[in-house]
Amino acid sequence: MKSVIFPSGGGKGPAMRRVSKLIFLFSLSFLLTFNSCKNIFETSVEETKQEQEAQAAPGQLPDQTPAAPVPAPKISFGGSLSMRGAVPSQINQAVANQNIQELEANYQKTYNSSLSLFERFMRSARPSVAAGGNYEFFVRAFTNDGAEPQEVTPQQDASGQYTYAFLLDPGHVWYFTAGFRRNAIGVQGQPGYEPERILMLDLDSQANNPFSHDFNNMDDLSATHSFILGPAQSEEGKGSLNLELTVATSFVDSFKLYIPDPSDGHAVEWNADGKIHITQDDTVQGKWYIKSDGLDSETHNVPSGVYDLSIIFYKQYIPAGGTQADAYNTPVYISYQTINVFDNMTTNLWMNENDDSSSATVAINKTTHAFNVSQSLVENFTNTSLYVGKPVQSNITPNDEADGGPFSPLASLGQAFNLIEAKGKGASYRIYVSGTQEGSFTVPAAIKS
Repeated sequence: MKSVIFPSGGGKGPAMRRVSKLIFLFSLSFLLTFNSCKNIFETSVEETKQEQEAQAAPGQLPDQTPAAPVPAPKISFGGSLSMRGAVPSQINQAVANQNIQELEANYQKTYNSSLSLFERFMRSARPSVAAGGNYEFFVRAFTNDGAEPQEVTPQQDASGQYTYAFLLDPGHVWYFTAGFRRNAIGVQGQPGYEPERILMLDLDSQANNPFSHDFNNMDDLSATHSFILGPAQSEEGKGSLNLELTVATSFVDSFKLYIPDPSDGHAVEWNADGKIHITQDDTVQGKWYIKSDGLDSETHNVPSGVYDLSIIFYKQYIPAGGTQADAYNTPVYISYQTINVFDNMTTNLWMNENDDSSSATVAINKTTHAFNVSQSLVENFTNTSLYVGKPVQSNITPNDEADGGPFSPLASLGQAFNLIEAKGKGASYRIYVSGTQEGSFTVPAAIKS
């Protein structure tokens, strides 16, 4: 075998340098190849990961991505719109016929479209006009913290009542306003344009105190509220009254109108500063009228608005052996009615929207709108009423041995309680007290409602 002899002295000759270069190049090639394989592996893993994400089902996020927050449940809020009280007949006809031009013409005289919503106070007749079109009912919801306000148009259900429904965001105190409006006419800034006009508004909003509900409690996910609407009222608007009623002459001699005194809530006689009069028909027995001085557009003189009245009917009584000088009036029936006075209109139609007209306790017939205080009405009332104390302007002496009727009053409130307890359950009783009762009286547990 041929030997290769390297030079002595440990030096590297040309052959050795060539071998070293080959070893170095081979090592470098191996390292590059290894690194290249490593990069290929990492790239393959990353591509596979991206492909898996791309192939994920729609709507699914990768495992490492936080889930989207679940939105809070909406609040359900709804209810109905209603009205009450006597109204002008043309409003009733216009609403029933779904024709509001008649109503609109009367408002033109007094309403200034530049007035604010609350300055144009509203109160209305019955809500029976179909929603949509130029006229519609509405309910608005708003907050004081910047949440987006909402509005819905109430819809008429099978019974004819208008109902509404909201789905609201929780975490707010929501305020509500309901009413009836004429939508804007034309294009703003163009000839003939007329802005939206609110014709009816709920009573809470009229008082600048819109109904509100706090939905910050997450356990409270629903609520309801019924809005009462009434006729339009402006600071200078005035209307008239021309209402009639009949009474059973053998049981009723006269009647008076009372309203709560704004200062203390006590009942005071209502005559609108002498402008309202109660008169008797000279030709028809038992027919009476509630009229104001002016019955046309030039002489309307009763301020517009809603008046909640107590109409007290009286029977005159002369004690046995007495004379006309001893006569006094005692209440034999009381009817609580709302009278709506509209701008430039005459209120002449009684309304009964809620009561059963066939009941012996209801004076107004729902179909005919007739107000009749009948014998049965008076008898039912007096049989469930007790009178205590000396009647005003009378010489009669109250007595606890009496039956507590309008002409034989009791002396004490305690005896009235005793009589009601003895009668047992089955009826609601009223106690009318004249004068002052001294002492402490406890309502027996047996007659508490």
